[in-house]
Amino acid sequence: MAASSDGKAEVSIRCDFSHLQGCCGQSKHYSSIHLENVYQCTKDTTTHFQSLHCTDASLTLSNSQFQEGLLILYRSGIFSIDRASLNLSICPWHRDFFGIYWRDNSAKCKFKEHPAGSKAKAVRGTTPTQSKEYWLLKRELIPIGSGLCKQCFTKIRQTVDDGGIKVDSKEDVDLYQSVQIKMACDINVDAEKVRVENESDRDESQTLDADSQTSMFTTSTHFSQSSASDWEADNMSDREKLNRALHILSNGKHPPFKNQLNLAWDEASKSTKAFYTKLSSEIINLVLSYIVPGQVDKVFASVVEKRKTDETQSILQLDVMTEALIKAYLDQNSHHTQLQILSLFAHKFTKQKLLTLIPGVTMSKIDAARKHANLEKTRPNAEHSKNL
Repeated sequence: MAASSDGKAEVSIRCDFSHLQGCCGQSKHYSSIHLENVYQCTKDTTTHFQSLHCTDASLTLSNSQFQEGLLILYRSGIFSIDRASLNLSICPWHRDFFGIYWRDNSAKCKFKEHPAGSKAKAVRGTTPTQSKEYWLLKRELIPIGSGLCKQCFTKIRQTVDDGGIKVDSKEDVDLYQSVQIKMACDINVDAEKVRVENESDRDESQTLDADSQTSMFTTSTHFSQSSASDWEADNMSDREKLNRALHILSNGKHPPFKNQLNLAWDEASKSTKAFYTKLSSEIINLVLSYIVPGQVDKVFASVVEKRKTDETQSILQLDVMTEALIKAYLDQNSHHTQLQILSLFAHKFTKQKLLTLIPGVTMSKIDAARKHANLEKTRPNAEHSKNL
């Protein structure tokens, strides 16, 4: 065991956070020198938040427990709550650095846009909600607890509001605890499964004769390096393929894409839309920088304009059936009949297109028509269940 230049006792272990903040080491507060997973860091953060004046009002009102593991993820800039993030390994030193023993010993405001000539001191710390909202908007991390002066605190809040970003940290707390519980249960199940499989493998290996072992070895040597690579590519998910491409194009600088959007765009929250809009824009700009170097903005604007033109033409060139349905809708005076007609094609177009296509139609009418269409889809199943 050796000591680093900062006085930290280095150890041979290496955790998943070492690439973010230096080499691993021992803790000043824990005797253990072993790695743990993030989901195992269950200490309460209430006192820690109070000492840094960064308590989230929404979490206090809902009596939600913001565990140290979630704090470690937030403070290190990992805002995706899933099995992969909760399963990250962390050494005692990095747990000190990102967890409840983190300290801001300076009274200076930590916001990078703090006016150079201002002598205003930090009056409170960055809350979990603020940290995530600002990251979603700017992709710049302000660690939880970082001191902010009153002026910068207000500026950050205004910037986030103007950007349409709204985060409910309670949702992350609930999701974190849900994934944490599932992982803990799976570990108990997997331990028994591994024990049974090991016994089975041991029994099976004892029955193999020398000829079969030789045959297996000979067959395995026929797999070339390229075929193994092809197998790997074929078995990668769409998200993994995209992340590999982004890693190559950005020389490893673009953060990995964590989650695909599984909701309909119209049903997504403002913060979700803002996040995926910003992410999509970054990826498009990255690809264009290879296709048209130095002309990204002009070409991107041209692509957007062409898309608008294509959409306009598609609206003008409606199929005969849709035109007939729109005419029938407009000819009706009965609200119920209009609802039935609109439900026939309400899911075919976006709400904005429907507002353009049908004079006098409203959002509430579109919502009602879509709801009616969904009910009609499930009605046969309901009737069938009733008759069983």
